[in-house]
Amino acid sequence: MVWVHRVLEKGKDVTQKTLDLLCDGATLTMNNIKDQPWKPELLRALRVIPCPYHRYFYLPRAMLEDEIKQAADGRNPCRKSDAGWRKSCSRCMPIRT
Repeated sequence: MVWVHRVLEKGKDVTQKTLDLLCDGATLTMNNIKDQPWKPELLRALRVIPCPYHRYFYLPRAMLEDEIKQAADGRNPCRKSDAGWRKSCSRCMPIRT
C-alpha cells in the first residue's frame, strides 16, 4: 500500500495544508477510479494521504455501489453485450459477463 507522508511545494512542506484541503472535500484520484471524497475523520486519524486505490479498501460499499450503478446504466466500458472477457480495456479489470 502506498501512502503520501509528505507534500512539498517549491521546497516548502505543505502536507498539513494538503490534508486540510482533502478534509474539506478536495479530491485526488486517477482516471480509472471514482472521485470519491475521503472521510475527514479517516484522514485526520491517519495523518497521511492514501493512494486513490485505497478507496476500494476503506470505502468498499460506496465504490461497489458506483460500479453496480455504472454496469446497470451501461456505462461500464469493459462490459460486452456478448458473454466472455474483454482484456483490452486499460480503464478497469475485466468483467465476466
